[in-house]
Amino acid sequence: MMKKPLFVALASVMVLGIAVFAYAEKGLGGPGFGGRGYWMSQLTPEQQDKMSALRLEFLKKTEPLRAEMGKKRIELLEITSKATPDRQALEQKIDEMQAIKDKMNSERRALGKQIRALLTPEQLKKAGPMLGMGHGGGFGHHGRGPGGRGCGMGPGWMGGGPGGA
Repeated sequence: MMKKPLFVALASVMVLGIAVFAYAEKGLGGPGFGGRGYWMSQLTPEQQDKMSALRLEFLKKTEPLRAEMGKKRIELLEITSKATPDRQALEQKIDEMQAIKDKMNSERRALGKQIRALLTPEQLKKAGPMLGMGHGGGFGHHGRGPGGRGCGMGPGWMGGGPGGA
């Protein structure tokens, strides 16, 4: 009887983590990045064009990952909505979702390197707080507790802070 609340709680943590991941995924110029208008106004016209091209390239490259994550969310809900969820299937689905998150984070770090290469030292200094946000502490590995991997904003999602590439 106690297993169902555990699964529901774990699924809730995963859904919350996915929501944070999706919100952060809005990427450059989204709410978590200082606003596109503000960010782009700090760049030269040439930098703006290159930044837009990088953003589009990133979105196109990561679309299959976002679509795959959407499928995994539905599959996770199917598992957790059963009267007696299969713990092994749940763990496997969480592992699959974490692998997708890891791929997305890798793509974000690569994008961050490309963005930093476009910026002048002065722009890098001003953008430091924006480029240093990212994947850090969260709910722990697969939502199991502190430490390990989790969802959240912390140093280095674009490779600009501690723990970044």
